[in-house]
Amino acid sequence: MKMHMAVAAVSLALGASIASSAQAASIILIDPDGPGGQGAVSVGSLGWNNGNAIALPAGGTVVPTPTGVIQTYGQGALANFNNGSGNPIGGLGLNSTYEWTYVFGFRETATPIGAQNANFSVVPGGTATQNFFQVFFQSGGNANNLTGTGFNDGTLILSGSIVSGSGTFKGGNCFPGGAPGFAACGALDQFINDDYPGVVSDAGTGTSQFNATVALSFINTAFFPGLTTGLLLNTNTFENQPFGQTDPSGCFFNGATLIPGAGQNSGGTAPAACTPSSIGPANGFSGPNVMFETRATTSFTPQGVPEPGSLALFAISLLSLFGVVRKRSS
Repeated sequence: MKMHMAVAAVSLALGASIASSAQAASIILIDPDGPGGQGAVSVGSLGWNNGNAIALPAGGTVVPTPTGVIQTYGQGALANFNNGSGNPIGGLGLNSTYEWTYVFGFRETATPIGAQNANFSVVPGGTATQNFFQVFFQSGGNANNLTGTGFNDGTLILSGSIVSGSGTFKGGNCFPGGAPGFAACGALDQFINDDYPGVVSDAGTGTSQFNATVALSFINTAFFPGLTTGLLLNTNTFENQPFGQTDPSGCFFNGATLIPGAGQNSGGTAPAACTPSSIGPANGFSGPNVMFETRATTSFTPQGVPEPGSLALFAISLLSLFGVVRKRSS
């Protein structure tokens, strides 16, 4: 069974809702720079930029067959605050005077179905390095997909933990060097320059659906004024192998420190702590870990006010659409 099936592991972070599609998305007030003085704007959705995710064997395997417990981490930066029609809101200074970023981690159990498919379900609870969801504001901005750094610093504006979820995945096909019935795998990094020469990747071209709930422990009302209720997030995303829209990350944040992803790039800009590579010379085959490119758009539906002393609830429903999209110019 091919390793790319484990891509469903990253679906929890960001995806599209089917379970909540009957509920109308809402406009919420967001102050993009918090106490920076810009003031709140009405936002219909958040358009996240291309980012990275990685799956690790926690109590099972991810290569060559995803089974047992898998630990997943991911990171990305915000591209746009969108209005109620889904169009970017200009003039807010995003990614010029400040940035928004997210990091996450969660565990799930993988159960293979045949040669190409698998079921996944969240393992709730765990430590602070196993289960977390955090969004940060950073003045200026320093997030870097190539190095995998700068996603977990600045001001924390949202945090919580993932408490439930389940989903499925259908994979694509390629094989390093080619094999009967399989295409040869291409380079891992196909975004502008190949920063990891000699490293190839599985080609993920499947779909997954994941429904999950995240319990929020913190909301920074300087950025979400008046927000005291739970939110239902409806998010459309894709996950892809190889990387065509952004650079693969050399590092990932595991809730406490940086861990290796793709390792040191050809420019030598990743921290020394992120070497050697944790995916080997063939992403999706050599392991022990596997990486994915991700992107998402998030909309909101308010929920009821939580009981005193309880956590606000975030319900996140996810649907990932795989496919080849045109490489963006730098």
